[in-house]
Amino acid sequence: MYFNFICVVVIVIALMFYLYNKTKQLRTPAALEIHHKWYKAKANICLGIFIFTFGVNQLVLFPDWVTYIVGTIFIVLGAFVVYENRKRAKHYGAFVAEERQLYEEAQQS
Repeated sequence: MYFNFICVVVIVIALMFYLYNKTKQLRTPAALEIHHKWYKAKANICLGIFIFTFGVNQLVLFPDWVTYIVGTIFIVLGAFVVYENRKRAKHYGAFVAEERQLYEEAQQS
């Protein structure tokens, strides 16, 4: 009972952060390409958490062999999405401050 509630809360929070980061990605100026990719990676991390948690929640709610197969696919896919985009966010995050500084200098001149 409580585990299902926790899963639903994590799913809703992951979707909220996905929408937040996706909105930030779309509102980023075209000149800030690294920011754009960084927000995309962060949004995909939240999407992966959503997929992973949804798979776990399905395994708990519906104990059937078909659900085990589909839930396992969701869990593996979600974990892969989180892993890959975590690496991307870490890579792009190293260049965000430098790009912001160069962008502000270009705006001042």
